[in-house]
Amino acid sequence: MKIRVPNKSLHVQKLLNAAADFHVELSGDKDHLFAYLGTIKQREERYDRDISEFYSEESPFERVVHLLCLEESLLKGETLILPFAAPNTGDPVACIDGHKYDIEVDSDDEREYPSSEFIGAVLMLKYLTELGEVTIATGIEAESITMTGVTFEERSIGSLDSPAEAFVRQFIDQESIEFVNSSGG
Repeated sequence: MKIRVPNKSLHVQKLLNAAADFHVELSGDKDHLFAYLGTIKQREERYDRDISEFYSEESPFERVVHLLCLEESLLKGETLILPFAAPNTGDPVACIDGHKYDIEVDSDDEREYPSSEFIGAVLMLKYLTELGEVTIATGIEAESITMTGVTFEERSIGSLDSPAEAFVRQFIDQESIEFVNSSGG
């Protein structure tokens, strides 16, 4: 799934808050939100540093500031990574839209669920300055076998693409829906 929408039509802060709420719901941990909701660079750095360095007894004010900084980073051209699905354990996977979906972890279709290195499904946001638009695409987060790093790949997340698109459309002004370009990833 990949859609492009005029920046002014996307409610970025509402989308970021939904992602933050989902992270807290999944983990029960609001103290490490900064490590799990960020730019590609920030997410990669969490593997290079002690997770306790990200500890923060987050106040509502700190959360607001963090999410505003993320929007600013987006507008500067950095790609934001937001969780779409819980970590892949082979069970029905909880998703940001409040539903659980069955996925085939051991699928022969390596394109849909590529390997045991697959961690989870993400949403990737990128601002296209020259067009004044934001692309929102699905992707995967994968971890190296030695757990020395993480990578993000923009691509289809198979059966989760449709729920991802429906979820994202909630944060787009209805009058601009006709300007959204949607395509498989």
